[in-house]
Amino acid sequence: MKPPAVQLAQLPASCNPPGVAVLFPDTCALLDIVRLSTRGDTAHIRRELAAIAQVIQSATRSPPLVMIVIAPPIMREWDNNIGKVLSETDKVAAQWLAQGERFAEVQGRSQDAVNVQACTSFLSAGASLRSLAESIIHCAIEIAPDEPALARAMRRISMAQAPARKGEQAKDCMVIEHVLAAAGSLNSTTPARKAVFLSSNTYPIHRAV
Repeated sequence: MKPPAVQLAQLPASCNPPGVAVLFPDTCALLDIVRLSTRGDTAHIRRELAAIAQVIQSATRSPPLVMIVIAPPIMREWDNNIGKVLSETDKVAAQWLAQGERFAEVQGRSQDAVNVQACTSFLSAGASLRSLAESIIHCAIEIAPDEPALARAMRRISMAQAPARKGEQAKDCMVIEHVLAAAGSLNSTTPARKAVFLSSNTYPIHRAV
């Protein structure tokens, strides 16, 4: 289920109550939720899960404390990449499970010594984390493609202007231009509104602003 799409001009009216904070996640931030079980130690994962849960709770309460807004083409990129990401995380989980079984064998323990319940839980973590990421998507508003924003994105690409690099990063340019346009539209009605762009992209995205 995709979030409802609104035109940029309709966005301020859709973000209620007036002045509510806005979170703009990009594709990497959403996909990295699904990758979480294969990254970092247990304490790190728990902190990340707590933060994600707080975002969802803040976005779904009435009235919301934060509105989640998704720029194009993030939903298309999610659909194109989620299968690959799940396959990658399942592969890593299976490798770790196999290593644990070999370790138990070397130690002279029977197969029963392997914590099957924990391994099964770990192997299913990718699907559970996908559902968590989709909870964010389901309570979000999607910006409909905007022709002026797309034109500015194409200009960035032709000029190799951040985040474009030698004609690359076209999708990031589209996201940035829609986010900037959305933030401008929202601030025109509520100048004090807080807006945060969330990305796990290692590229210094602030250069694009």
